[in-house]
Order: sequence, then C-alpha cells, then structure tokens
Amino acid sequence: MLFRSAHTRYEDVARLLKVLAQGALRTPTRVLLLARGEGDWWTSQLPERVEDTTAAAALESARVRQVGPVDETGPERLEAFREAALAFAAAQHLPVPERLPSPDLSGPGFEAILWIHLAALSAVDGKTDLLSGPIVRSQLIDYVLQRERRYWKKTAKTQRLGLRDRALERAVAVATMLGAKDEDAAANILLAVPDIDEAPAQARPAAGWLHNLYPPATARRSPSGDDETWLPALSPEPLGEALIASALEDVRSLPTRVLARANPRQAHAALTVLTQTARGHASVRGALQEAIDQHLPILRIAVITAAQAAGDPLGPILADSLARSPDPDLAQDLANTIPINTVTLRDLAVVAGRQIVEHVRHRASDPQRDPDFAMALNNLSNRLGDLGRPEEALAA
Repeated sequence: MLFRSAHTRYEDVARLLKVLAQGALRTPTRVLLLARGEGDWWTSQLPERVEDTTAAAALESARVRQVGPVDETGPERLEAFREAALAFAAAQHLPVPERLPSPDLSGPGFEAILWIHLAALSAVDGKTDLLSGPIVRSQLIDYVLQRERRYWKKTAKTQRLGLRDRALERAVAVATMLGAKDEDAAANILLAVPDIDEAPAQARPAAGWLHNLYPPATARRSPSGDDETWLPALSPEPLGEALIASALEDVRSLPTRVLARANPRQAHAALTVLTQTARGHASVRGALQEAIDQHLPILRIAVITAAQAAGDPLGPILADSLARSPDPDLAQDLANTIPINTVTLRDLAVVAGRQIVEHVRHRASDPQRDPDFAMALNNLSNRLGDLGRPEEALAA
C-alpha cells in the first residue's frame, strides 16, 4: 500500500496503521510511506498518534530509505526520455517528431525522473533548443510554466472570467499553497489576491474556474485528514513551487495576505508549502519571514505542526521572529507545544526558553517564583544541550 506525502498527512497514516493492525486485511500488507524527508513528523508527530501496540511496533521497526534515481545511466535515461516523448505525443494526439534529439541526461540533475519527463515534453512541443548543449532545469520549469499560463488564459477566456493574466497566475499560486473545503472557503481565500480583492465579485467565478482547472488527484489534504481538496494544486511540486516563487516576486505580501484569511488547517498547509518552496527558492524566505512576523501570535499551533512536517527553514524563521519581538506569554505557549524530541524546532525552543527564564527572573517575589525559576533554567539547559552547547547548558 503506497501513501504519498506522508509528512503532511500523519493523522491519515496513523488511522491507516490502526486499521491494518486490527486485521482489516486478511493478507500481510506492506505500507510504503513517501515523504520529502523523515524530520519531526516521523520522529515525534506520527509515533504520538499511533496508539495501537501492534501498529506502534511495526512503526518502530520500519526502515527509512533514500529513494534513488529510477534510471542510473545516461543510456537508460535516454531510453526513458524517448518512451516519455512517445507517450506525451500519443496523449496529445500529436505526431512524433521525425528525429528526437538525444540530450545529455547523464548528470546528477536528472536523477529524478521528473526532469527527464519535462525534457521529453519539450521535445514533443518542438522546443529542441532547450535540449541542445547543457540542459538547465530552471529553463525546463520556465517552459512548462509558460505552457500552463497559456492553458489558464484559454480556460479563463472560455469561462468569461474577467481577470488579467497576472491575476490568474496569482490565483493558481494561492490554490497551490493551500486547499479549501468548498466554494465559499475558496472564494474567501482568493480575496488574498490583490487583483481579486479589488474586484471581489470575481472571487466566486475564480473559485469555480480553479476547481475545474486540474484533476482532484492533485488537490491537497490537511494533515488531520479533513477534506480541504476543493481547490486543486499545480503539480508536480517543483512546478508549483516555481510558480509560487514567481508570484511572490510581484506580490511579496501574498503569504501575509493568505495567512490573514486562512483557517488553522489552511494555515498549516500554506506554511508547509511555503517552507518547502523556500528551500529551493531563496527569495521566498524573506516573504515567509514577514508573514511569520505578522501572524506568529495567532498561528502558534499551526507554525509548530508545519515546521515538524516541512522542516527547515521554518524552524529558524520562527526563532528569529520570536527573538526580534520578545513575548513571554507566547514563548511559554510555544515551549509547551514544542515536542521534547525535535530537530527542526531546537532553535525556537532555546529562544523561548531564554525569554521564559528572564520573565520569571524579573517576576515579583512569590512562593512559586523560585520553583518556577528552577524549572525554567532546567528546561533551558536541556534545550541548549540538544543544540550541542554543553557549556551554556551547564551554566544554565
């Protein structure tokens, strides 16, 4: 049984393991979880939610493997390229080019089959200039995005949607960040797009256009399994992330605007996607930092779960945000939420711990102050030890 995007759907995974452990299937079943990395979702969130002892034992004995390339050698990848080109031509009812190019696909940039498939699609479309000489993956992404933009424009025109091209792109970017449970929720979140906010009557037509833009299989679900799939995302993920990065070049405030309208499940989804995008597109980190600075007090739960699911750079961003705007009450809430075993949130745990210590240190004397101070120092010492700072931990 194959389970995609397990790092964002750990509640679903926990339920599945429980059902299987209780004998729902009569035959032995192997479960394969696909994720972008192990991270905190694997070491803390998922184990905390697996209560069945049989399922917990299976999870504890599970092996983690790094997925390697589908095809190892240049000739094998070239064969995959040709097979994909034939399949793309047949699917689009296009003639197969008389002479397919033979690009160099032997480099590490083509270990993932996605890039071989994008190269094949460009060959079928006659973009052979992209395949002569060294192939730049960003050029393949730009080519596919231009292809999608033509599709958006064509479908929007058919539906007589009164939005400019840039608004269509931003709307797809928002849908790729997070889902919605129905048309009302989708229309609400699309008001985060400045162009739609200026013409709110377009929100509902735009939501309907997006709903039918891509197959439901590309929609995202919330980690708790709640249905947020009414808005489909642009996939595969590298393509969707490139679109988000492009949209943020023009509207840097888009994440801030989105999070202002998002419910907790949507906020988790948006923060997870933005964190993954920031890893591959450095320019996105600044926009994500500004959104966190604006919304951290409100999204204190969503930021923790998203950081555990997506990993860095959200953890350091959260630590920087709290350090710049100290808030002892918020620090205490975050410290209570951060799991004991964490890698992603270690920096945030230390920043929060320091603020708690200083707050208790300067609190008016009362019978509980000294025990609270000792506890705060002990917690800070443990967190500093987790960061590999034994001298500071001992001093605390």
